[in-house]
Amino acid sequence: MEIVKPNSIPLKGILIWSLTTLFFLYEFFLRTILGTFQSSFMTDIQISSLQFSIISSTLFVIVYGMMQIPVGFLISRIGLKKSLLLGSAMATIATIFFSQSSNFITCALSRVLMGFGASFGFICALTSVNEWIPKKHQALFIGLTQFIGSLGPMIAAGPMQTLFLTTSIHWRTTFIYLFLIGALLTTLICLFVEKSKDKSTSHTKYRTIKDSRYRLFKNFQPLYIGAVSATLYFTLEYLSENEALLFLELKQIPLFSSSYMISLSWLAFAIGSPLLGLVSDLLQKRKLILILCSMTSLLSILIILYMKITIFLYVGFALLGLSASGLSICFFLASEYSEKDCIPLALAFNNACLTIPALINAPLIGMILDYLKKGSTLTIENYLFAFCILILNSMISIFATLFLKEKPNRTEIKLS
Repeated sequence: MEIVKPNSIPLKGILIWSLTTLFFLYEFFLRTILGTFQSSFMTDIQISSLQFSIISSTLFVIVYGMMQIPVGFLISRIGLKKSLLLGSAMATIATIFFSQSSNFITCALSRVLMGFGASFGFICALTSVNEWIPKKHQALFIGLTQFIGSLGPMIAAGPMQTLFLTTSIHWRTTFIYLFLIGALLTTLICLFVEKSKDKSTSHTKYRTIKDSRYRLFKNFQPLYIGAVSATLYFTLEYLSENEALLFLELKQIPLFSSSYMISLSWLAFAIGSPLLGLVSDLLQKRKLILILCSMTSLLSILIILYMKITIFLYVGFALLGLSASGLSICFFLASEYSEKDCIPLALAFNNACLTIPALINAPLIGMILDYLKKGSTLTIENYLFAFCILILNSMISIFATLFLKEKPNRTEIKLS
């Protein structure tokens, strides 16, 4: 049974999609905002680079990644509204706890709760598209969802850094404001989000999920796609959340400029996602485009690490975001190599893969920096040594793309 007429988009559907996408933007902002306040945050809480990477990246993405597939199952069981309310409420509560935290333990626990709430963002946004938007327009709305979500880290970098420098706003104050925004968003979700009348039947929820895991992994393509997705995306997210501003400061780059370099990378990611999808549709060469993205990723990190001229660094960050936008093609391939009723699980699995490099590489880089510091100030050579992991990450991406296969008879992404 169709929710709406095939060629019309209901206003209610637009409203519900808008609220789910705003929460996706909100949780994406929460994920990356700490990088803006790294220096003052580390001083206030009195933590090391390793501890900061654990709070900023590792704990958040551990919970976020582990929850992706359970969230997909939970949505199918209790519906979009209850799932979204749970995620929004948990993320909102976590922000107020975080704003009052005074040591590593309380910050870490708050960040875990924040990651739990944020894990509902992307999957709920995709579900709202699936339930409320006619299939003719779903690809467009999925692209718009990714674009709007990317505004979160974009705002968290340059604009927030400008606000921080001009007003001296404290990170605690910022998280109090984020609590108020989250509370308003949760209230709107409670009032306006509702489940679709075209909800799947219960036998699909349980019988299909039980055997879908085998059918999802009956070939290795989902693993290769997940590896490419994770390695393409890691460097962009890591530099946004962790050491980029301090590293660029050692290159004599003003804080204002370095923060906008990060914003530029997210802008390139936001624009590149639908653009590369369109190009791949026209050329029908997914593998070739992903190989080019992986090679561009390697080029971008080499520019960022070894160039000192400001304009080249801007180019490097723009290329970094553009290369990471190959992620949209990876999500397409993840659905293409899955049977119809496995597609939600495939998308959830691919999204979970994005967290794996952050779980390993982020704390490893932090450990190396702490070891090299040894009570003194970090040098640019220390960062270049630790950031060799970013180079290795891009090389793994290139290697993984070689195992991808073009699918001759492509099917459309279907989230139902």
